[in-house]
Amino acid sequence: MNILVVEDNPIDRKLFCYLFRTDGHGVVERGSAEAALEEMRKRCPDIILLDLNLPGLDGLALVRLMKADPDLRHIPVVAVTGAQEWFSQEDALAAGCNAFFPKPVDTRALPGGVARVLQTAPRAG
Repeated sequence: MNILVVEDNPIDRKLFCYLFRTDGHGVVERGSAEAALEEMRKRCPDIILLDLNLPGLDGLALVRLMKADPDLRHIPVVAVTGAQEWFSQEDALAAGCNAFFPKPVDTRALPGGVARVLQTAPRAG
């Protein structure tokens, strides 16, 4: 599985990358929505782990851009955020995210949750 981790906090980004690399997955990391969008257009990941509270373009805006793009709309998105006062699970799912994990993330549950989303998400076609 190739995962794009989009997280502006370097400590969280390092943790998420470690979790998935340890499981043998390919991981690319980006610190902003703009850099993530550029990466998606170059190499389409299997799934995206996306912090919603990003500087500049936030995560929900990125998901809405993706879902409007025929080349990107099929990519499943797992949202994470520590800013539940600004971003709710309902907001994330309404924007097009496939799952939502509040921070601090349960690192034992996250890999399985991401795998389940990938198994149940529609494929590109």
